[in-house]
Amino acid sequence: MMGIEHLEPPSVVEDAFKVKKDLWTGKEDPSVSYSRLLQSIQEEVAIIQKADQENKSVIPEISFEAIDSTPTTTIQEIKKRGCVVVRGTVGKEQAERWAQMAEDYVTKDNNYTHEVNVDADKKNFFAESTPQIYGVYWGKAQIQARQHENVAKVRSYLNRLWSFESNDEWSFDPDKECSYADRQRIRQPGNISGLAPHVDGGSVERWVDPGYVEFYKDVYNGNWESFDPWNGVARVRTEELPSPNVCTVFRTYQGWLALSKQGKNDGTLQVVPLVKQSTAHLLLKSFQQSVDSDDPFCGAFEGRQFKILEKYHAELLKGLISIPEVQPGDMVFWHPDLIHAVEREHKGNGKSSVLYIGGAPLCKKNALYVKKQKKDFLNGEAGPDFPQEHKEVDYNNRASVEDLTDLGKKQMGFEAWDTQQGDKDARIKLLEECSI
Repeated sequence: MMGIEHLEPPSVVEDAFKVKKDLWTGKEDPSVSYSRLLQSIQEEVAIIQKADQENKSVIPEISFEAIDSTPTTTIQEIKKRGCVVVRGTVGKEQAERWAQMAEDYVTKDNNYTHEVNVDADKKNFFAESTPQIYGVYWGKAQIQARQHENVAKVRSYLNRLWSFESNDEWSFDPDKECSYADRQRIRQPGNISGLAPHVDGGSVERWVDPGYVEFYKDVYNGNWESFDPWNGVARVRTEELPSPNVCTVFRTYQGWLALSKQGKNDGTLQVVPLVKQSTAHLLLKSFQQSVDSDDPFCGAFEGRQFKILEKYHAELLKGLISIPEVQPGDMVFWHPDLIHAVEREHKGNGKSSVLYIGGAPLCKKNALYVKKQKKDFLNGEAGPDFPQEHKEVDYNNRASVEDLTDLGKKQMGFEAWDTQQGDKDARIKLLEECSI
């Protein structure tokens, strides 16, 4: 393992053979584990396809109003599928007000300028002159949604599906969120700038970073069936290789809040709802003898998004499905390792709009990010993980500190989180570590 720890990033691809040789600790050849995995994927994908053909969905749904009484079977499905729709997180009227505010922010209030992306393929989406994802982070609709009490409750509930406590220490606090300022999407009918299948949150790091290697150890020892995608104690220790426009926080989920009705063919989200098997396939495929020497990690390259290519992952892509129809105020969350895409074409009649809001619970890694992001908020600049275009510096109606609630100020790092009577020592210790 020492060879992995000291591997310099520029030599990752060149040293791929050694990296994989050092990684594999299984008693059997990787092909044996891979064969079992393929059989499982084929069986599960058949179930996904059958449900989709019957206009049903294997993607689990829960109601915000009844979230505390979610059945155990539904929780098991969320952990199996790696995604969930949370119905009615905020009221429809509130979501529609935010939709208008979000659109006004980049049209009436300000003239959002969009540069045609001539390098779209490297970023894994299809070039289009009209924007669908707006590089703005500090609109009042975005701020209000991130700090909404209902959104906080949903994220707290879902964060607790991860393990976070070990040896009387907490790796993160599931009930306290760090505000990770992301963008907004307003996609018009007819738009063809979709997003090809991919996985965010690192690419070759999954083979070379000690934290990722520990997280995936059951895959690398040939026992993928024992792999736990929800091991937050290990996942929070992962580190990304330095590169632009890569998420550097610990995310329990990626996600968004629907501002409009959208479903299949409306240019919206697609996923492969099988988080354990799909993650294992992304890793195990690279150990098979058929892999090209110039693409040793099967679509994963340093500093680039992890593309999920038909060439390597055809069996998985047969399970790619669109999310069920959602209404304004619903939220969708998915595991950071889940394969996802955005439909290439918006064939519907109305706008397909969302505010990107995932889960980034309080931990030292996320607290450090929020500290850096705080000055970006004050200056109207893009956060550290995003393209440094800084479109909002002179924007009208941009949110300010005065727009933050007490909860929002804590999430943004302007106020410290309070300890409560009865708090566990582990929580108190974590809060002290995050007071930076």
